Amino acid sequence: MSMSSVDVPRLAVVQCPHWPVVAVGAQPAEPVAVLHANRVVAHSVAAAAAGVRLGQRRREAQARCELVRLEPADPARDSRCFEPVVEAVIASVPRLEVGDPGTITFRSIGPARYFGGEHAMVEHVRLLVEQAVALDAVGGVRVGVADGRFAAVLAAQQQAIVPPGESALFLSSQPVRVLARWAEVPAELVHLLERLGLHRLGQVAGLPVADLVARFGPLGAFVHRLAAGGDDRVPGVHEPPVGVGVQRVFEPALHHSDAVVFADRKSTRLNSSHIPLSRMPSSA
Repeated sequence: MSMSSVDVPRLAVVQCPHWPVVAVGAQPAEPVAVLHANRVVAHSVAAAAAGVRLGQRRREAQARCELVRLEPADPARDSRCFEPVVEAVIASVPRLEVGDPGTITFRSIGPARYFGGEHAMVEHVRLLVEQAVALDAVGGVRVGVADGRFAAVLAAQQQAIVPPGESALFLSSQPVRVLARWAEVPAELVHLLERLGLHRLGQVAGLPVADLVARFGPLGAFVHRLAAGGDDRVPGVHEPPVGVGVQRVFEPALHHSDAVVFADRKSTRLNSSHIPLSRMPSSA
């Protein structure tokens, strides 16, 4: 299937980098690292300045920064702490996807039209996140827009808005290693591509897809689609059940519409605060 025949969605990605560090309450200038399986999976800006890096073992991180505060990974804690951010964004973008804590994805067309363009939408969402949580310890929030999930994730890393139709060009200069970091492609495959002299995604996209499929099977086709800007994965959509209604009886009866509207808004806020993150709807 050619790239022109693939429906690639226009997506926005919001990233709060190194979110576990935010979830443990790191202060702006505090060196903090979060560990899983004795390796660093997130770190603060101050820790990075002292030489702490992702993937380092505990002892190496401590050797680089004697004052680093080490915290164990806790996905449940990270999800709980991310709820205020989700609630802040969902007030303006009601249909979105929450991935790993710290990342939100949604279709950009509707929100961009509502806010008067993608630049205005990005700035509005950025402000919502910054008002919901302090991110000084990890360098702030990142927002990117592009055609396709993979390109949008990388655009968020660079805080860029890739013009429509230019995702393939944007991706062509990206290093092949981003496939492992941001698309969960096995590191062994990425290393093999590099040993074959394929160091940029544009070089991978230039290969015949049949050759990659013959060598790597469906994974080869997936890698080629990502590299060529044809990532057609859409945000997960959780539609509300059809025909569901809510009935509320007021005793004593209310005689003014303002009181009814206030009661409805209060009920909506209370109910929405208990929606699990895994069930948050995504953008259409």
